[in-house]
Amino acid sequence: MADRPRWTTLNLAALSAATAASRIPRMSDLVGTAAARDGLLRTLADRFPLVDAAELRLLERAVVLERIVGGSWESIGAILGESPTATEVRFAGAERGFLMAEAFPVRRGPGGNVRRVDPEVLLGADAWMRTLDGLAPAWVPLPSTLLRIGDETWLAYELDALGRMRSAVHGHELPEGVDPLEARLAYESRRLASLAWDVGRDRSGTPDMALLDAIAEATAECAGLVAALAGQNSRQLSQPMGAPVQLEEGVAWHSGPLADLPQVARFAER
Repeated sequence: MADRPRWTTLNLAALSAATAASRIPRMSDLVGTAAARDGLLRTLADRFPLVDAAELRLLERAVVLERIVGGSWESIGAILGESPTATEVRFAGAERGFLMAEAFPVRRGPGGNVRRVDPEVLLGADAWMRTLDGLAPAWVPLPSTLLRIGDETWLAYELDALGRMRSAVHGHELPEGVDPLEARLAYESRRLASLAWDVGRDRSGTPDMALLDAIAEATAECAGLVAALAGQNSRQLSQPMGAPVQLEEGVAWHSGPLADLPQVARFAER
């Protein structure tokens, strides 16, 4: 991963803002500011009257980035010359939408087809990063170098994202178009990646058995969910065109990582 950013909520928000800036010729010099996560919102507020849809989209993404970096509604409102309450009402939906899209980027229509996700960088961050680098030498260093984050920062944002995903999955609060099994697999596979990284950074030579147990649990959970999804997909393909898909309630939603694995396995076998 040394040659490119390790993607998480923080630098994906920066990438989305940088991409939005690159599409507005008079604001393209802000791509580096957005990628570096450094004062984009204040620069926008100070320099530009924002009028058209592309400019307002950039403002929205700048606010989302400011929130993810740690800005309060009070501090953001002060930059925009609004009250904290008015700012929250105006932008809270965009923040929530980005966080849920980052957590669960695959959305499906009634026929099962994958729908477009906005911002689109969430479905192909590496490709969009290369596009920004192709705009060089306008920015030095390259945007991709500005998007990189350290391991500890990556892990901290990953843990925050996992908490949001867990709450959405177990609280039945998934966005429209997100398949519950796919959402749970997204959560468990992302949790597994963070656990594996945690093991990899330990240089003591003595494995943490609790961590290894957690990895084994997450691996088993992922395997069970993959099997359940395969069973679900085969049943969908066997349905007559346009017929409603009947989903069994064989996969429960409990707090324990393996509490429902036997049910998942039985569901997959059927």
